[in-house]
Amino acid sequence: TYSNGKVKLVKVDSKTKVIVGKVISRLSIGLIPVFCLALAWCGFQILSWILQAKGTFGDMACYVLFGSGICCGVAGAIGIAQLFFFLRRLETEPVFTACNVRALGILSWCSSAFLIAGVVDAFVVNCLFLAAIGVAAGFIGFLVWVIRESFVRARELQNDADATI
Repeated sequence: TYSNGKVKLVKVDSKTKVIVGKVISRLSIGLIPVFCLALAWCGFQILSWILQAKGTFGDMACYVLFGSGICCGVAGAIGIAQLFFFLRRLETEPVFTACNVRALGILSWCSSAFLIAGVVDAFVVNCLFLAAIGVAAGFIGFLVWVIRESFVRARELQNDADATI
């Protein structure tokens, strides 16, 4: 908050942190089944699209699309699991821990997998939309990486502050 043109830090009590953490955690738990249902529906749509691509672009395009679909599915499952555990740790542990930094790094790499798959698929089937999805995933991965680096810097500052006290 601001007071007389100066920044005033407001200390948040632990009860508020727990309430916010529980709300975020429950929201993420509620959204995971919805996301899984969306993935199941999209998986059916993608499979029918791959079979159409086989007739249009040949067998090689079908194999590339199927392989990148599997890679994206694995990266998505790992990303969702890391995001879930990251949100759960936010309510119980300090924010700037090595576990949270590692989880953000994994989330960033999962987004990078979507970037690579989207661009490769775009070249295979000449679809600009897939490239746009891949670039958007890459941008999200870049943002997560920036957040990760800010967590690393905050940990360094926290360790320096602890060492001087």
